[in-house]
Amino acid sequence: MRRSAKRSQRGPNGAKRLGSAAIAGRDSTIVERLKRRTMGAGSFSGPCLPALFEHYALKLARLFEILDRPLEGAELAKFRELFQQKLGEGFAATPYARFVFAYRPLESNPQAISCEISVVTPSLDEQYDEWLEALGSSEPFGSRADAKVVDVARSIAEQGPHSVLDAGAGSGRNALVLARMGHAVDALEPVTRLAGALAESAAAERLSLKVIQEDLLSPDIELDAGRYGLIVLSEVAPHLAAAELKLVFEKLGPALAPGGTLLLNAFVAHDDYRPTELARQAAQSVWSTFFTSRELAELAAGAGLELIAREHVVDYESRHLPAEAWPPTPWFVNWATGRNLFTSGAGAAPIELFWLTYRIRAAS
Repeated sequence: MRRSAKRSQRGPNGAKRLGSAAIAGRDSTIVERLKRRTMGAGSFSGPCLPALFEHYALKLARLFEILDRPLEGAELAKFRELFQQKLGEGFAATPYARFVFAYRPLESNPQAISCEISVVTPSLDEQYDEWLEALGSSEPFGSRADAKVVDVARSIAEQGPHSVLDAGAGSGRNALVLARMGHAVDALEPVTRLAGALAESAAAERLSLKVIQEDLLSPDIELDAGRYGLIVLSEVAPHLAAAELKLVFEKLGPALAPGGTLLLNAFVAHDDYRPTELARQAAQSVWSTFFTSRELAELAAGAGLELIAREHVVDYESRHLPAEAWPPTPWFVNWATGRNLFTSGAGAAPIELFWLTYRIRAAS
């Protein structure tokens, strides 16, 4: 896209407007002449959230005005259409996509601007590599197993060892403890760096723990029917859209052994909260996807699952973890109470993380 300098609109009394400042008389002709020498180069980036189209389109339109190359008419319509298309493409590829609007003077004509809108879609490995580098920790999720996971595993261990699936096992803080308890653990982890660390730890201890570097949503993952006495998804559902969680439920339900337990944590919206499309899209981009109680009930019922327990994660973990292990990470409480999405200035966030315990629905 190219945009050349043009005459700006006149303000009251014939004065030329430069931003909010009015320049009148002969000085206005000087400013008009100097516009031919106005140049700018740079980039502007933001999350590819279709619900923010108008918000960012207005910002970019103002940027063209600041550069003395305002967009109007068909040119503006074409730009808006292209930008909206890019936002949609990015979000469809991944909720973590970003658009990049780059602009610079055209070499052959410095009075014109060359513009480009591109989309960056980081892979899961790239996202986690960036996050892990920023944290600077070999234990990004903490060193302790989740208290709720341990409690459920102990309760089923009374009946003897079980096959356990830890989906989204990370670096193994839950999977390793489950294996040490005598359970045969399958650990699914798609992130190369995390799966490698878990495999090394399991091998060093010679545990009955199989690491599978794969995404649970991958069609290559087929789970044996009735195999697992316990399936754990800790801090996985906040990464999943509703359609993805539906697939997860449909895949995991049949893999539960009779009387088996599916334990996961998920962000649940307060009953009086009416989420907007922006809130839903933004939640996915900050690892805080949330669901209403009704949505969760419908998704679970479709897979033949019924909810048998619901417990507030922060309350449960803070009561059951040793004092020295709470909080598990510096970021955990803010994230689990919805602060990755909602700022503290708005009062209590309308979403919070809950432990949800499911079993196969009994035949009526």
